[in-house]
Amino acid sequence: MKVMTQIWPALAMMAVAAMFVVLASPSSLAATIEVTGAWARATPGSAKNAAVYFTMTNTGKEADKLMGAETPAAESAELHETAMVGGIMHMGSAKAVDVPVGAKISFAPNGRHLMLTGLKKPLHKGDEIAVTLHFEKAGAIGTKVPVLDVAALGPQHQH
Repeated sequence: MKVMTQIWPALAMMAVAAMFVVLASPSSLAATIEVTGAWARATPGSAKNAAVYFTMTNTGKEADKLMGAETPAAESAELHETAMVGGIMHMGSAKAVDVPVGAKISFAPNGRHLMLTGLKKPLHKGDEIAVTLHFEKAGAIGTKVPVLDVAALGPQHQH
């Protein structure tokens, strides 16, 4: 009985240590997405739509997928892709965007973007909106999106 009394604390410590190993294992940290360079343009007049641009990088050990997004600034946020087809620019929604291991994927003007529809108020230069991106493995990742000038080409072009 005395041996059991001495073993219980050791077993309890081993169980706690095992839980930490499982929680910090590579599989639980495998999908690591970094979101950088987010920005949006100010909206002209009473425009009800706007686009958000950003770059996402998969620094993890597992491929992931951007499944969607949300923001309190608009009724909806949709993944959109723009492509040139037969000399004509076409824009359409995308169900998801694959993010392979090591990939850096840009959402930029004339390409992929996050389309905000039903803006709740106009976006003015200097505003900042919150956006949450939803990934299949990495889960929800929030980012702050600064609103630039209506004619901005990106944050690197601001003076």
